[in-house]
Amino acid sequence: MGGSGGLAGSGGEASKGPFTCTEYIGAYLTMEWWGQGFENIVDNTKWQLKWHHHGHVLEWGNPNSPFWSDTGDPMNDASGAPITSACAQNTHAPDRVVLLTLSWEILTEQGWIDALNSDVATIKLKYPSVKWIDLMPMVRCPDNKMCNPKENYGPGADTDVGRQDCYVPPYEDSALQKVVAAHSDSVGMGPVLMAKMCNNNGAHLTGSDNKLESDEIGAFYKALP
Repeated sequence: MGGSGGLAGSGGEASKGPFTCTEYIGAYLTMEWWGQGFENIVDNTKWQLKWHHHGHVLEWGNPNSPFWSDTGDPMNDASGAPITSACAQNTHAPDRVVLLTLSWEILTEQGWIDALNSDVATIKLKYPSVKWIDLMPMVRCPDNKMCNPKENYGPGADTDVGRQDCYVPPYEDSALQKVVAAHSDSVGMGPVLMAKMCNNNGAHLTGSDNKLESDEIGAFYKALP
């Protein structure tokens, strides 16, 4: 796994910590790498995870989504997303959020811009304490070439693993750039990573790539405490 050029990184005074509590907001894909040693690299007293099986940007951008509840079963679409490995302090008032920007349903740059702007606004609404938000796309396929030739992005794909892939379309990357530029005082890019091999299971990584993802994200944020 390695970095992928072309996207702006975190920057600006607001991105400089140290932060007391960083919340990673993600999906099932996040949970798969989180337990592979990530918290042994960063200061685990200052990191926590909020994930939902179908934690896509269209859900996190909706302030009324049940996913925002801190109680329930993250595998149940009508339920909340409990906080895992809570920060030692300010667990309900994180000052940094890292959001997994995940969706297979959005097919245009403008659609992504609208969704990401809603995400940013909703995160700030839910957490008035937040000083900085990093947007992090999913780990993309090797060379960002489709692993699943049957991928069929579009309406309904966010809950249909057979239609998903680790391919990140260029209109998503360009939307990320524009949203970060529009909110440069409070929003940056998280690490942009690429898998070493295909898993042939939607966007899910192999075990070795999950470990590498954990290590690389950990190294990225160890340098930005």
